Amino acid sequence: MTVRARVILFRYWLKLCICITTFTVYAQDANVSLDDYLQQLTQLHQLQLVYESRLTQGKSVTATQLKLMLEQVAFQKPLSQILQQHNLTFKLLNNGTLIIVEAKQSSANLAVTQVKKRSSKHKLPMEKIVVTGINLANKFSLFQTAYPVSVISESDTELQQSSSAAEVLAKVPGLYLERSAGTVGNNAYTRGLPNDNFRYVRMLEDGLPSFEEGAGAFTNADIFIRMDKSIARIEAVKGGSGSIVASNAAGATVNIVNKKSTDVAEGEFVWTTTDFGLQRLDVFAALPITDAVSAHAAGYWSNGQTVRELPFNLPAGGQVKFGITYVDELADVHFNFKRIHDHNVFYPAVPMRNQAQGFANLNPIKSSYMSADMAELKLFDGQGQRKSVSNLEQGVESSLSSYTFLTTLRLSPNWQLDNKLRYVTGSIDFSAAFSGGARLADLSSELADIQADYTQVDSFRFAYLAEPQQLVSLQQLPNQLLNDVGIWRSQVDLNNWINDINLNYLWHGENDLSHSLTLGYYHSQFQQTQLWNWQSVVTEVVDSARLIDIFAVDKNGQVVVPYTDKGVWKHHANLAEFADDVTYSAWYLVDNIQLSDTLRLDLGYRYQSVDKKGFVRPTEQKNLRTDETDAWILQQVSVFQPKVEPYVYAADARAWTLGLNYDWSEQLAFFARYSSTFRITAEFAQWFDCCQPIEKNISLIELGSKLNQGKLSAFVTLFANDFPEIAISNQIIDEETQQVVIESANAGSKAHGVEWDLYWQALPWLDFTFSGFVQSLKYSRFDSVQGDYRGKQIVRQPNYRLNLQNKYYWSQNQHFIYVAAELVGRRYQDAANTLVLPAYAIWSLGGAFQLNEDWSLNWVINNLTNELALTEGSPRASQVLAHQTDYFVGRAIDGRNSHISIKYRFW
Repeated sequence: MTVRARVILFRYWLKLCICITTFTVYAQDANVSLDDYLQQLTQLHQLQLVYESRLTQGKSVTATQLKLMLEQVAFQKPLSQILQQHNLTFKLLNNGTLIIVEAKQSSANLAVTQVKKRSSKHKLPMEKIVVTGINLANKFSLFQTAYPVSVISESDTELQQSSSAAEVLAKVPGLYLERSAGTVGNNAYTRGLPNDNFRYVRMLEDGLPSFEEGAGAFTNADIFIRMDKSIARIEAVKGGSGSIVASNAAGATVNIVNKKSTDVAEGEFVWTTTDFGLQRLDVFAALPITDAVSAHAAGYWSNGQTVRELPFNLPAGGQVKFGITYVDELADVHFNFKRIHDHNVFYPAVPMRNQAQGFANLNPIKSSYMSADMAELKLFDGQGQRKSVSNLEQGVESSLSSYTFLTTLRLSPNWQLDNKLRYVTGSIDFSAAFSGGARLADLSSELADIQADYTQVDSFRFAYLAEPQQLVSLQQLPNQLLNDVGIWRSQVDLNNWINDINLNYLWHGENDLSHSLTLGYYHSQFQQTQLWNWQSVVTEVVDSARLIDIFAVDKNGQVVVPYTDKGVWKHHANLAEFADDVTYSAWYLVDNIQLSDTLRLDLGYRYQSVDKKGFVRPTEQKNLRTDETDAWILQQVSVFQPKVEPYVYAADARAWTLGLNYDWSEQLAFFARYSSTFRITAEFAQWFDCCQPIEKNISLIELGSKLNQGKLSAFVTLFANDFPEIAISNQIIDEETQQVVIESANAGSKAHGVEWDLYWQALPWLDFTFSGFVQSLKYSRFDSVQGDYRGKQIVRQPNYRLNLQNKYYWSQNQHFIYVAAELVGRRYQDAANTLVLPAYAIWSLGGAFQLNEDWSLNWVINNLTNELALTEGSPRASQVLAHQTDYFVGRAIDGRNSHISIKYRFW
């Protein structure tokens, strides 16, 4: 018998069974429980229903109503009529998954029902529905997934009161976030996979990337994402299974699920104020337009104040969103528009005496290090004309628009078509100060160079820009040190078309056998141009560091020639222009196979190709000195050549995964998974003729268990990965030429460990969460000119991270306070493990108060103990073998800060 014949026969057999049952009940003129009715409905239409048991307890339907269900092809109308009789209603989540709620409630959060009053103090983690990963058309609960998932709810993000994606993701087991840069420009790591940025952590919004290359130069994924009230939840899938249905997701997939419109009016605003001057307004509102159409709008405005003091005020900015949703029996259509226009500071690493102590008048957790001198710097453009400015007072200016269309067509009870389309366009003006290492601790080579041209030069003296005649020695400067800082301006223009379409087929066989088969095609094309104009400047070593000029003097202390140019000691430390036209195409296939009522198998395969073309504009050295009074360093300044150097590149790669899930009982389940995946680089390899453009054969193994037993839930995963070919690349300052160069090395790595997410309701008024990971992460090989560092700990990632939080509730569960701690293990700045980044602990305190039915108050104090908490060390120094100098350059997290927000539900 053919498969199609079996499917047809099974469907008629199922209908016959239901008809016989219905006839028997009808003949006896008896009622059927609402639970039985819903169970038969799910079997007939292959649906998944999510509801609280209390909603159906003791409720029934008549035999006539049950018969009506069988006589109609579409289920929506009879189901709606029956639920209305019991003051209930249903909402389509997506892809055939429904949630049943009380009619007075709204489902703006989709997966979690909302009421105006805080209805439950305790979360139920394992009952949350997950829409991210290879589930696709099967919307399993967290307990049912065959891969590790963490869910961050809307209430979790409210407590943190942060617009930074890195801050929100910091507690996800398996992830480590370097969140010391500010709102944007941070780094994400997962399970010991090497390299920074969001290279192996794929950031999605509603299943699509916010921009295709979220780990590119100055296109970090967090630049395209802001936290606001329109976010329903965030789902983080760890491991290789996510790379089947998402592009370049070798380590983890993080999906931000936005709220859709609702069929009842709903709205709220939140006003946030801080102890450092930040003022912020968040708004969300949703309205029904017709029975099938609804709309929503959301956004925030911020005055731009920052935790660390700046010598200037960033302009205000924010984000707006607008969405329309259409839902009927056959289709879901959603359109969303998002506009970001804001300004964010990027914090540089600052000089320190060592990894535990700052300098006098330079507090590394309070200082932004930037000064008005740096913001007003006059620069040469690419043709050698002094026309442009450093633009630091604008910060990282993001001007981005995104248009999204999400469509689901229910073709039949067995067939469903999903399509996701997004267009992204805009620009990023990334103006920031970057650490330059510690190269000014010794100026002997610079002195020798200038003495070759001016034999009368004896030594160097120094002066502030505002006092050019007041020459001082190094010993007369604050902390008796000079520091080099990069003033980088990188301008990016981009646009990106992304489309992901998949066809889902659900097949039922005998003995509980079923297949949920998905065939999908992903296509993404983006164009970008990037213009880099970077300088190296000389500063003093104090907070708000002023620029310093260096002068070459004779034995009598008379100036022979200025060495630097108004504080700049290297114009165009990196001058570059790139253009890219990149196309990603991918086919993927997923089969979720239910072998029995307790055993499920899934298979996934992805084939992805990339085609690139573009150009790099070469540079040449030009002498911009016009007379002897000009700075000596103007003899050699990079300028653009008129020609460009085109490039063409193509590559492909494959990923596959195999997973098994076994339900030992209703409270305990186990899973196992093997994945082989890849990462294709979109940029540096072609720009700089360096590095590996593609990383293949990344192997990941996972063994996990899930517990959901009353007041205790746990998700524990053992993991191991093998990364045979690492594309190591880092932009550093060359000691000899003072130019920014790409440091690269050939390496491999292996990591293994355990991650967990535990929740325990110890008492009716007390609960605990405990999450984190412990891992061993080592280089399996490391070939470089500096040495062989196999067996050393992979740079910048900790061997453990622990997060603990407890909540205490009172006053009928309407209020709570919490204490949270984050403990992060030792890390290293370099592969040789010579520079240690010490372990640290961060304590936070917060709470929430339900003032009445409509008003609530949240507050939080972050980093109570003012912990230093260094993240990356000096990123511009070598990450292979860091050289010891007279001082250390490090970047700390923000010091102690507090937020208070008040929320009002106006609908």
